[in-house]
Amino acid sequence: SDLASMLDFLDLLPLMAVSRWFRHEFPRCVRALDMRWCAYDLLVGALVDPEDFVPRSYMKRFDKIQTLVVDLFDIDSQEPKGFTYYLVIGGALGSLVEMGCYPHLQSLRIEVASMHAGELTDHEEEADEYESVLKDPREPYSFCPWVHSLAECLIRAMQTGAAPVLTDITVVDDDGLAYFSSGDAGPQMREPGGTRAERDRLRQIRRVLAKATAGSAKRVAAQGKGCALSTGDS
Repeated sequence: SDLASMLDFLDLLPLMAVSRWFRHEFPRCVRALDMRWCAYDLLVGALVDPEDFVPRSYMKRFDKIQTLVVDLFDIDSQEPKGFTYYLVIGGALGSLVEMGCYPHLQSLRIEVASMHAGELTDHEEEADEYESVLKDPREPYSFCPWVHSLAECLIRAMQTGAAPVLTDITVVDDDGLAYFSSGDAGPQMREPGGTRAERDRLRQIRRVLAKATAGSAKRVAAQGKGCALSTGDS
C-alpha cells in the first residue's frame, strides 16, 4: 500500500489498460491519488465514458483514497468558458464524491484555470492589463456556473454523509487565488463579482462549504475521542 500511495494517475493509467488486476483490484490499495498534469482529452477518457458521460466504473474502485488532487483545466484550450469539457469533468468528479464512492476522503484539492473558471467583472478580457490584474484578489471575479455546480455536489456529499470525513477542501486557480479554501493557512479567496445574485450565490456557497467542512471535522474529532475512550476502557 505504501507503493500504491506514491503512484499518480498517469502512472496508473497504462497499467490499468493492460491488466485486469490493476484495473479492478489495485485502485483499492491507493490512499493518495494525484490527477494533475493529465492532458484534457486523456482526463476526459479516463474519468468518463464518452458515450454517455457517466463516470468510469473503475473510478469508483478508488474507495480507500484519503487525499485527492486533480486539475480540471486544459491551459492551452481556446474554447469559450463553460464549454462541455468543464461541464463533463466537473460533473463527473462531483458525482463520484456525491455518490459516496470515496467515503474515506479527507482532503480534496481542485485546481482550475483563472481564464477558464470565470472572469473579472470590472475589466474587459481584451484589455492589455487584464492578465496582470487577474492576479489581484481584490478585483471582483465572477465564476462560471460549472464551478458552483461542482461545489454544490461537494456540499450535498457532506450533508448526506456520502463524504463523512471530508474536512479539507481547496478550489484554487493557477494564479494562486481560491474559489474556496477551508484552511486558515490556505490561499486567499477571490473577491465576488458579477450581479448581486451572482455575488450572493458565491458568498452563500462559501458559507455552507465552511460549515460543512467544520461539521465533518467535529465528527472526525468525536470519533477519534470515542476510539481513544474505548481503547482506554479495554
